[in-house]
Amino acid sequence: MIMPTIIGTNNPDILFGTTEPDVIYGWDFANNAPGDEGPATDNDQIEAGPNSFPAADLIYGGAGDDTVTLAFGGAVYGGDGDDAISGGGLDLFSPSLHFTQLYGGEGNDTISGGGGADLYGDAGDDSLTGASLYDFGAFIGDSLHGGDGNDTLVGGVELFGDSGDDSLNAYYYTRTASGGDGNDTLSAVNNILWGTILSGDAGDDTLYGSFGAYLLDGGDGNDAFRGDVDPVTMIVGGAGVDSFVNPVLLIDNFSGVENLFTSLQTPATPQALQALTTIAYAPNNLTAGVSLDLLAPGTVNLTTQLFGRSAIIQGTDGGDGITTSNGADTLNGGAGNDVLNGGAGADTMNGGAGRDYYYVDNAGDVVNEAVTGESDVVYASAHYALKAGQEIEYLVANAGAVGLNLTGNERANAIFGGAGSDTLNGAGGNDTLDGGGGGNNVMNGGAGDDFCYVNSGSDIVNEAVGGGRDTVMTSVSYMLRAGQEIEVLRVAAGVPGLSLIGNEFANTIYAGNGNDVLVDGGGGHDMMYGGAGNDTCYVNNGSDVVYEAVGGGVDTVIASVGYMLRAGQEIEVLRAAAGAPGLSLVGNAFANTILGRDGGDALDDGGGAGADILEGGAGNDFYYVRNAGSVVYEAVGGGTDSVVASVNYALNAGQEGETLRAASNAPGLSLQGNEINNTILGGAGKDTLDGGAGADLLNGGADNDVLIGGAGDDTLTGAAGNDAFVFTSLSNGIDVVMDFASGADRLQISASGFGGGLVPGGAATLLTAADIASVNNAAGAFIYDNAGANAGTLYWDANGGSGADAQAFARLGATTALAASDFTIVA
Repeated sequence: MIMPTIIGTNNPDILFGTTEPDVIYGWDFANNAPGDEGPATDNDQIEAGPNSFPAADLIYGGAGDDTVTLAFGGAVYGGDGDDAISGGGLDLFSPSLHFTQLYGGEGNDTISGGGGADLYGDAGDDSLTGASLYDFGAFIGDSLHGGDGNDTLVGGVELFGDSGDDSLNAYYYTRTASGGDGNDTLSAVNNILWGTILSGDAGDDTLYGSFGAYLLDGGDGNDAFRGDVDPVTMIVGGAGVDSFVNPVLLIDNFSGVENLFTSLQTPATPQALQALTTIAYAPNNLTAGVSLDLLAPGTVNLTTQLFGRSAIIQGTDGGDGITTSNGADTLNGGAGNDVLNGGAGADTMNGGAGRDYYYVDNAGDVVNEAVTGESDVVYASAHYALKAGQEIEYLVANAGAVGLNLTGNERANAIFGGAGSDTLNGAGGNDTLDGGGGGNNVMNGGAGDDFCYVNSGSDIVNEAVGGGRDTVMTSVSYMLRAGQEIEVLRVAAGVPGLSLIGNEFANTIYAGNGNDVLVDGGGGHDMMYGGAGNDTCYVNNGSDVVYEAVGGGVDTVIASVGYMLRAGQEIEVLRAAAGAPGLSLVGNAFANTILGRDGGDALDDGGGAGADILEGGAGNDFYYVRNAGSVVYEAVGGGTDSVVASVNYALNAGQEGETLRAASNAPGLSLQGNEINNTILGGAGKDTLDGGAGADLLNGGADNDVLIGGAGDDTLTGAAGNDAFVFTSLSNGIDVVMDFASGADRLQISASGFGGGLVPGGAATLLTAADIASVNNAAGAFIYDNAGANAGTLYWDANGGSGADAQAFARLGATTALAASDFTIVA
């Protein structure tokens, strides 16, 4: 049979076939050289005529962008150019013949075939569309071949992407789709019958399967499997690192897939429960990890057992609870207050917004929290260090975890140990460290102003010099470690009396409400606050300051150095430490008890309204009295002691204060001794000195003084000024006046104490004789022995007559002049 031949020109033609099988050329085939298919501008429109089986047309488009329509069967060769080819097919009746064949040739062609047509895109980025029906009985109808280029294939029974990054869309009755080389996309989401096989072959392919997909085979490369709404029966990852993404995870079987990604719309649905079941009971299929996207609008609680695989789980905007097993998982909490637990693997947990809680089981876990987040908590069951730059407020040893090493970051962290011996490292920032209730903990504050809670006396707090202003809060007695610059040591609230000991740095030590013992610990300039209760503060540096509020108990300061109480602080007792050498201890305006030790102490009541008790102990002590109510206690034999008074003062009975003297800058004072033999020394003012009982030595010093020997044989020296020597009773003994000056000094006689008719304000009768027995006077008279062994002795003869019964009461110098006018008679 001779087929009619239709030949076009080298210009755009419109060619129609006959009702017979035709051969049609779109260019001047007869006159052009072999291989010359016409110019690129030869854009022909060719339409084959109708014919019947088994007749078939052969159409050659040649060069140019041709439009070819094949009515029934045959073959079309598009040639060069971007051709549009559509053709019917005869495989509907005889599927094994593949009678209709459409070839795009060079260029980006668009080819659509009828039932049973085979389509070949050849070179270029082609678009091939198969028929929407299939060959009855055999499933071997349309065959689509993309050829070179990035092709798009839709429908048909067999799809071959060949080379290039192709898109293969299985449609209705597609049986197989093979991507070939390149990074292809294969989809079986529109099938109406079950059993489609998608093969990615080489390259990093993406395979979509849902209803009707029997097998998804990724082949070589890092492939991604995606499902939409219905089951994927079997997934084979092949070589490379493959991932499966499916929102409901209704999977029958999968293998060679390294990562699984899925979304749960609501945790309560059967699909979600099936998803968890699939993950939990597929240990031999999944080779790497799982990603779950929790899309529920509210709170989600998810627990997965992934058999060591890695998971990436995306939470919701609600408060999610996400727990994985022992893979290297990524947990994303999203917004809301989330609880994230990655399990035993080295996990990455991202809390997002909200107050999040993390459970860390591996030192390799990474917790990420943005600065703008709320207060977040990490519970650690393993040694753990917070990642730099993450704003995590709390790092806490998980219940039951012991012996952990927990480290913060450069931000302000609160780190809490557990029941064991933990090591807490604040790193940078103003941190809070709490070792917990048990074990021997080590707390390293690092840079920043840190706060360390001590619950065991064996806890160790380390703070480098210059590491900020640091505080130790303790619930047990505690001593700061040497070499650690800790500025504040204080008793925890509600804790009874503790012993707190500082170190060689400048410490501020706070007691609580119990009976606390505060020790400054060394050479630093320390401050101690006693608080309520009967507190004891040990001072080892004279510049230390002890603070005690009024009414804050009966408080004691024990000093190993000279020390002065701070004004306004109600400290009841100030005492020298045992073994301390002679100290200078100074009270304040409150009523203090100041106690020396065995050395030669200088005790000063500090003045003010408070009447102090001063007790020097052994040694030659000095007492400085600025309050007349202060009492000096000195046991007999306790050294040679001196009281220096700035106010009128009388020695307490029974106290062996050998010397009582006026302070150098004091005005005229009244100083009184006791029954002990005292030395009483006046100052620069008009002093009144009273020896009291005992053999006393009185010296008035400057100005016009009054000297009263009192009971006992006393020695009186007026020194400078016009002084008065007072005699109150003949029974007081014989006093020696060392420097009486007639006409300047006075002898003051008590009329009631001497009797014999003396009248206050009256004149005295003075008789002078070398032998007082020879004196005979009608009435009472003073007799002054001016010669012999008793020269300078002054007598009183109360009843007159012979002077033999006169009684001596004073001795002046043997050559001292005396006149009646030197006497003053008082009551």
